[in-house]
Amino acid sequence: MANSFTQAGDYFVSAIDGNDSNTGTANAPFKTISAAVAAVVAAGDTTSKKIIVGTGVYNESVISSSTSYRYHFIGDGNAILDGSDLTTNYGFYNCHSAIIQNFTFRNYTYVSGANGNVGKPGFIKNCTILGLGGAHGYSSTSYRSTYENCTFIDYGGGGSGYYYTFTECMFYNSISIASTQRYYCSTRKCIWYSTTNGTYPAGIMRRGSGFDQSFFSPGATWYDQDSGFGTQPVSFFSERYQRLGSSAGFYSSTTPHRQTSFTMSMNDNLSGSNNLSGDLATFTADNAPYFNSDMLPYQKYQANMGPATSFGYNADPTNILHTDGGATWTNITESGAGFYISGSGDPQSGSITTTVLDLGTSLPIKRIGFNWRSTDPNTMALATHPSGALNHTPVKYQYELKYGNSTPISTDYKLFELGTQPKVDANGTGSGQPGFDSGSLSPITARYLQFRLTLRNNISE
Repeated sequence: MANSFTQAGDYFVSAIDGNDSNTGTANAPFKTISAAVAAVVAAGDTTSKKIIVGTGVYNESVISSSTSYRYHFIGDGNAILDGSDLTTNYGFYNCHSAIIQNFTFRNYTYVSGANGNVGKPGFIKNCTILGLGGAHGYSSTSYRSTYENCTFIDYGGGGSGYYYTFTECMFYNSISIASTQRYYCSTRKCIWYSTTNGTYPAGIMRRGSGFDQSFFSPGATWYDQDSGFGTQPVSFFSERYQRLGSSAGFYSSTTPHRQTSFTMSMNDNLSGSNNLSGDLATFTADNAPYFNSDMLPYQKYQANMGPATSFGYNADPTNILHTDGGATWTNITESGAGFYISGSGDPQSGSITTTVLDLGTSLPIKRIGFNWRSTDPNTMALATHPSGALNHTPVKYQYELKYGNSTPISTDYKLFELGTQPKVDANGTGSGQPGFDSGSLSPITARYLQFRLTLRNNISE
């Protein structure tokens, strides 16, 4: 059956039902990303080519045989790059000036590597870097890349090369830069969050712009190689900059340098029908200058999204996701601060059917989000269409929802895509279901909501 790719491209890849003997079209995708790269090289066209990568786990290092070719890799769904049991230690190699977006990296040492300066990727966007030691494994003064809107989890901050730029990124139990040999590296509009009690290293600056317009959970320290101040709380540098400006004593060059920071705490145990201004971070009262400026990190917290209702993992009678709050679990077992699938067979699946959520009045539903984390993204994944063949039609994470303005809710469950506004077409089809007519859509307004989530332990089978 055909894949439901949502992105246009030159070549298509599906780990689920692709074949490297295919032609690489949307209806006949390759199975590996490497096959798409080989097709680009074989065609001899050095203009930038879009390679669309569908939901699945890709156990490979993507290697270009020549730096003459240009690539734009786009994950269309939950595309996971996994370096398990490979002899290489990087996700991409020799992919010069490549754009890489919408991927999860795991079980590699580095995001990329190269055999020379020209082998570096240029732009990594909307990616999750899970447990890697560093960004790049090639030592060069010219090796530079930009990371935008990426999430780094248990990331070591190592690697080689200069001129790294991190913009609107999240560092969770991670250090942005960990080596004094990394020059001219800047982090701007980023968030650092550590679960460590006490101090923790957030980054190192050498001949660069340090951090600017960023948030840190309490205890963050920064090391400045060139100023002579060594390791200090981030507040030391930001206060000194605000007091002395350009004469603050940091590395003096033509490169702009600023150290402005804000403090925060995190809500990591949310539950209940509370109107919350933000369900990721809680910011201190002295941050008015931040909210009155252009410093808002893109999509890193929801303070600009209006009141929201959030639920967490905790056992609480107000938590509609938990059995204590009336939810029904099928093949789902609780373990500490989280869930796991306890069903039999391979792949395994489970489901959570919530109790009815009462919003108090009929309201427009603008967005349904979901941000559970797993140490292994492939063992607790939200399924796509539960009745779809091979669990991948279409390729986006989905949930089922029934809704109404009275109880019990009389309508059937409809299928919607997470992270977007749920809508229905003229035939009553949900916007996350195949056959949805995007030309006749309308948003949902309701007082009562009930959700059903289907989870799987293997999204590639």
